[in-house]
Amino acid sequence: MGNIIFTEGSILFVFLGVLMYFTKENKKNLATAYILFCIIFFLLASLNNFSIEGLFYENYQWMMIGTLPFMYLYNGKKGKGYKYLFYLFYPIHIVALYWIGNLFF
Repeated sequence: MGNIIFTEGSILFVFLGVLMYFTKENKKNLATAYILFCIIFFLLASLNNFSIEGLFYENYQWMMIGTLPFMYLYNGKKGKGYKYLFYLFYPIHIVALYWIGNLFF
């Protein structure tokens, strides 16, 4: 059973959206706020069972810190419009990651 705090797209991520909205003009503040959010979310998620194995199999949400370079690269303008490319990319990369996960684990 999930709960309102740790389900995918939980109330914490609504807070993250508001935080990003108010820091969107200053990339340094955005990065600082995002990193602090990631740390706090990770600490909340790993209060009961912290382990190295858990970092990769259970509480892997800390990996969202990897999106920070892409946030820095965003210039606030609409891209070239590869809308349908991403409609294909998302399900294909999920299936590919599933296969890779089954190969190694």
